[in-house]
Amino acid sequence: MKKIIKNLLPFITTISCFGCIYWFHAIFFNTLKEECLIAAFGASAVLAFSNFGVSSQYAPKNMFLGAMLGASIGVYMNTVHLDRTVAILFAISSCVLLMDLTKLKYPPGGAMALIPIVSNNKEIQDLGYFFILCPVLTGIGIIFFFSKLQKTINNRL
Repeated sequence: MKKIIKNLLPFITTISCFGCIYWFHAIFFNTLKEECLIAAFGASAVLAFSNFGVSSQYAPKNMFLGAMLGASIGVYMNTVHLDRTVAILFAISSCVLLMDLTKLKYPPGGAMALIPIVSNNKEIQDLGYFFILCPVLTGIGIIFFFSKLQKTINNRL
């Protein structure tokens, strides 16, 4: 029975986590609902909730700073009126460079750099630098909380 629970726990945790991200943003940030469920959170969830051991990429420092760095670069590149393709190239390259220089390794951060640039969603575009706080850091905080909850449950099984 414990093995079944351990195998189902990441599934249940992920559903609960993403539901919480949605409801948190729907309640506190009326304009963001589905928009708060950004694709990079899917990659973050794989790192955070997978049963295949804890990745160093999932360390809190990498998780929060990598996400913030990627989102900051994406918002900045979206504000300097470059051709979209050039902005994408510079965003990804800058993200890799700055993560190397700061010794951060968080692949979803690279995806977060793309979101403000490639998103055709007006709500995301209008957020500007607020995008870093909400939905990025609020979502990462919720994912981190649920990953700690899952770890606690796993340790008690």
